Amino acid sequence: MGTGSDHITPTHQCHLLVTGMGRSGTLFLSRLLDRAEGVVARHEHLCDRHIMPMSYYQPDHPYVEHVIRRGAARLYRKHGEGPVYVHVDPGMRYAADLVRRCLGARCVQLVRDGRKVVASMYPRKIYTKHAKTLPVMPGDPKLAAKWDQWPRFEKLCWHWRDGVEHLLTQGFPLLRFEELLSDYDLTDEILLKPSGIDLPREQWREACARPINATRFRVRWLMPNHVGRLRWNDDYERRFRALCGPTMEKLGYTLD
Repeated sequence: MGTGSDHITPTHQCHLLVTGMGRSGTLFLSRLLDRAEGVVARHEHLCDRHIMPMSYYQPDHPYVEHVIRRGAARLYRKHGEGPVYVHVDPGMRYAADLVRRCLGARCVQLVRDGRKVVASMYPRKIYTKHAKTLPVMPGDPKLAAKWDQWPRFEKLCWHWRDGVEHLLTQGFPLLRFEELLSDYDLTDEILLKPSGIDLPREQWREACARPINATRFRVRWLMPNHVGRLRWNDDYERRFRALCGPTMEKLGYTLD
C-alpha cells in the first residue's frame, strides 16, 4: 500500500494523533490546535465512516492503511512538508497503532467522563436501525450471544468502555477533556510540549471560554419514534456503574 501520490515518508513529517471516543471534545481540540503557529490540525481527516468498525474487526486490513496514507497525502499536497500535522480522529481509536507505524505519529488518548459521553451519544443514530455504519459488538461469544437482548443504553455503555479500554492497553499518554478545559499547564505537559506545539496560554484561555459542538436540543427529537435526549437518573447511574465503573476509576474519575 501507499504507492504513487499516496506514498508517505514518515521521517519527513511530524504527526500527532489524538484519538478516543466520539463526543469527548475532539472537534473542539482540533480547532484549538489549528490556531497554533506551524500546526495544521484536522478533525476526522483520516477516517471514513467504515474505518472504525473495519479496524475493530480487521485491524490489519489493507484498506485501513490505505485510508490513513490517503488522508495524510491530502494534507501534504495542500500544506507541504513544514507543519506539525495533528489528526484529531476518534474513528482511528482501533487503528491508532497503525497510524503510529504508518506516519511515525505520536499518539495521545483524549477521554471524557463516560456518563457525559453516553448521554451525548444517546440522541444519535448509533445502535439504532438508522445507523449508517456497521456497529461493533463484543468479541466475547457469551456477550455476543446476548447482544440482541441488551437495552440500547447498555450497548452504548459497553461501546464507551471497550473503546477506552482498548486504548488504555496501548499505553498512550492520556488527557482528560475536563483538564484540557481547566489546566493549561497539564495540557502543555501531556499534549503540547512533547509534540512541539506552541499554543500561548491566552489563546487556550479564549478558546476554552467557548466550547463547541455540545449536544443541544433538536426539534426532530419530538418526532414519533425518534430517540431524544437521555434524562440521566439513578437507574441509569446504577447501570452505568455496573458496566463502566472500573474503567472510570482507571481514568481517575470519581463515581460519588
